[in-house]
Amino acid sequence: MATTIEVNKQSVKQLLEGGKDHPFVIPEYQRPYAWEDDQVDTLFNDLWDFTTSSEGGSDGANTYFLGCIVSYENEQGEQEIIDGQQRITSLFLLLRAIYFNLKYSGGSSKKAENFIKQIEPAIWRTDKYTGEVDYSNILLQSRVLNNEGNAVKSDILKLNVEIITSSTPAFDFKQIDMSQLDEKIKEPHRNAVRMLLKMLAYEKQDALLPAKWEIEHIFPQKWQTNYFPDVPDEVVKEKIEHIGNKLPFEKKLNIVAGNGYFKKKQNEYSASGITVTREMSSPDIRDWDLDSIVERDIRVSDEIHGILKKWDDEYKGIPAEDKPVATEEEVAMINHLKEKGLI
Repeated sequence: MATTIEVNKQSVKQLLEGGKDHPFVIPEYQRPYAWEDDQVDTLFNDLWDFTTSSEGGSDGANTYFLGCIVSYENEQGEQEIIDGQQRITSLFLLLRAIYFNLKYSGGSSKKAENFIKQIEPAIWRTDKYTGEVDYSNILLQSRVLNNEGNAVKSDILKLNVEIITSSTPAFDFKQIDMSQLDEKIKEPHRNAVRMLLKMLAYEKQDALLPAKWEIEHIFPQKWQTNYFPDVPDEVVKEKIEHIGNKLPFEKKLNIVAGNGYFKKKQNEYSASGITVTREMSSPDIRDWDLDSIVERDIRVSDEIHGILKKWDDEYKGIPAEDKPVATEEEVAMINHLKEKGLI
C-alpha cells in the first residue's frame, strides 16, 4: 500500500485540536527534550511580540510561521512526532503555564474564562459529552528513553563515521543499564520487532531469511469469543503483541484461535525453512496460551541480553568462555541415538 503524504497549513489551535482524536506521541527513537532557557525565551518572546503588534492579536489578518511539524499516524491512531517535538512540547508547556496562571491567579474575566475553556481540550483529554477534563490524561506523551539509553543512537552515528574514516575503527560506547531494556524488549516499538526477530533467527542459522518474510503471531490476532471467557479483550490484545508471541515466517497464516488451532499452526511451522520457527513445531510444545507468551517473553529477553553481551565482548576483544567439544565417538553416539528417536 502506498504511503500518503499530506501537507497543510494549520494554526496552533487547529494543530492541537487534532490531538483530541489522535493524541501526540514522541516515540522512543527521538532525542529527549533539550531546549534550554535561550531557545524557549526566543520562541515565547517571538510569539508575544507578534501577538501584541498591530499585525497580530485576535483581530490581526496576518499569521506568524512557527515552523514545520512532521507527524505520522501509527497503528494505534496516535500522531508520532517525527520533527518539531521541541516546539510542540514547548507550546504545551506554555499553554499549561498560562492555564494555571489564569485559573489560580485570583482574578477572573470573561476573556480569561474563554481562554481557559479553549486550552483545556487542547492539552488534556476531555469528555465530549460532559466536558469533564481528565487532568491525568495529557494529549502529548513522551516514550523517549532517558539520556543514557537514547545516547546509543548518537553513538552509532559516530561509529559509522569512525568506520568510514578508519580501517581499524574503535569506539567507546556509553554503558547503559540493561535492565531498562527488559520492558522494551517485551513490547518493542514496531520498528524494532523485525530487528529483534532477525537477531533471534540468526543465532540459530547461517542461511539468510527469505527476502520477504512475515511477522507471525503464534497466538492469532483473531480468536473465538469463547476462547478466553474470563479475560478482557484488551488484555488478550496486549499480550498478543508481545515479542514472545512473534516469529519470523515465510507467509501469513489465516488461522483463528479455536479448538485445535495450535496443532494446525505447528504443521505449518514444521515445513518452515527458518530454524527458530521450525522449533515451535516440537511435540514438547503441546499448547499455546497467554501464559506461554509470558514465559517466552522471559526466554527471549534473556536471549537478547546474551546476544548483546556476546557482541559487546567480541567488540572489546574478550574471549568467549571455553565450551566442551564432543569427540568423534560422542558425536557418532549422539547421531545414533537421534536415529533411534531416543533424543
